[in-house]
Amino acid sequence: MRVATYNIKNDYQEQNDLDAWPKRLKRVLAMMAHLDADLIGLQEVTGAQFIDLRNHFKDRFGIIGQAREESATKEYNPILYDLTKFTLIDSDTFWLSETPWIMSKTPKWKAACYRIATWAKFETKDRQTILMINTHLDHESELARCHGSKVILDFIKTQKAHIVLLTGDFNGNQTERYYQLVTESMTDSAMAIENSKQVVTFIGEFVSENYNPADFRYIDFIFVSKGVNITDFMIEASTIDGRLPSDHYPVVATIEEG
Repeated sequence: MRVATYNIKNDYQEQNDLDAWPKRLKRVLAMMAHLDADLIGLQEVTGAQFIDLRNHFKDRFGIIGQAREESATKEYNPILYDLTKFTLIDSDTFWLSETPWIMSKTPKWKAACYRIATWAKFETKDRQTILMINTHLDHESELARCHGSKVILDFIKTQKAHIVLLTGDFNGNQTERYYQLVTESMTDSAMAIENSKQVVTFIGEFVSENYNPADFRYIDFIFVSKGVNITDFMIEASTIDGRLPSDHYPVVATIEEG
């Protein structure tokens, strides 16, 4: 089973017309087809992007998600699942706050904006249960990233599943407290593969000659419940027509079921 996480970058106005969403959409779709993943967690997906993806993938993927704010134009953290491989059992979205089931943020956590986790529970053909949670932690507050992760981990404790997957853009590296908390009960798929010790996922640009290696960061993760065998890990850094589809690289992990 191939699992991917991908921050596709929102469709807010780009300075370079080549990277405006109507042109980037083709590159994003080509990249997602290349990944050939069975489950995909996306981040920074605005309402218009959500509709574009849903319309394109309607015959292959189901797409689950809810906007993090009242307007449906705001950002989603959708989960895409292969309709031929999984049966959807249940799904929902909760907020990373002290009141997760209400649209909210906790002021004392100093989050810059509302943050959510979208989750789905699936059954495979061999009747295994998979719980997938996809999130995008706050980009300004380390405190919010820590507490938001606790909200997610508390939710996971209430669920029963053979395999638990936690994907997303966590906006903080492996030195932060949130990472320590998550890896107490889950495995970072990159660290499970010997040749994946040096990894970066956020590059902040669309063309290679503009890259500044000092800005590279590893902030996009696929965490897997302990005991699940991770057989492969990949960060896809290829360009399409000379440009990247997003300022993040997609991340893919292959795991064994059963």
